[in-house]
Amino acid sequence: MNAVAKAIKVGESYGMDIRQHFKPVFSGIEKEIVQDCKLSHLGYGLVLINADLELSVVVDFQVSVLESFLKVLHH
Repeated sequence: MNAVAKAIKVGESYGMDIRQHFKPVFSGIEKEIVQDCKLSHLGYGLVLINADLELSVVVDFQVSVLESFLKVLHH
């Protein structure tokens, strides 16, 4: 949830309509209600950029984004 909160702050700072990218949803697991977010592709990317670097998927995503960005710059 920390990465989601950071991603929402980034979106707000950028002027995004947060509701389009971060939609709260509630699920029932056993006898508990759990709050989660349904994310757009952009929202998901922002979460991955701000997520825990201990997760290999986060590191892989960050490197992939930077490599793609650099390829565009050099063409």
